[in-house]
Amino acid sequence: MFAVVENNQITGIYCGNKSALGNAQTIDVPDDFTGIVGQNLGEFDEQFRVHPLSKRVADGYVVIPRELKLVGEDVIPKDPLERCVEGIDPVPEGKKLVDGQLVDLAYEEFVQAGLKTEEEAQLDEVEMVTMNRRAWYFNVGDPLFFKEQRGEVPAGAWLAAVEQMRELNPYPAGYSPNTITEKT
Repeated sequence: MFAVVENNQITGIYCGNKSALGNAQTIDVPDDFTGIVGQNLGEFDEQFRVHPLSKRVADGYVVIPRELKLVGEDVIPKDPLERCVEGIDPVPEGKKLVDGQLVDLAYEEFVQAGLKTEEEAQLDEVEMVTMNRRAWYFNVGDPLFFKEQRGEVPAGAWLAAVEQMRELNPYPAGYSPNTITEKT
């Protein structure tokens, strides 16, 4: 078996008499040669075995589309974050890229971007603060309250923890948690 080569590219693979091809450059290859027309001889080692995909990519013989990536010897799709970071896909509405991570826009950024009115953004912020506070009471506050009632923690521990939670999860300026507002 032999391959016809021009400028280091395989232009044909044949069995039989080389003399029928005239002055064409030929090289003998083993019977189990896996090369195809168009491949560069640089993709193969001295025994005409194909190099690993990672080497062929590194050497520039194989180009992987930008939507895909090489992991080991496998070509797989990039995940949505990678696609956004590399500019393949737009950043989803309501998100922004910060240090290579997708994060939610702050409420004022929603308003600046014209995605929400100030009232809608404030209601969303109130909703988030309320959910965070409820989760805190369920997981931390209520158990601490009952421990304080049973004398298992010093008196005032629960109130101090509540004040700290309020500092970490403040309602937006001008909002009173006693105000009832309906979302439309």
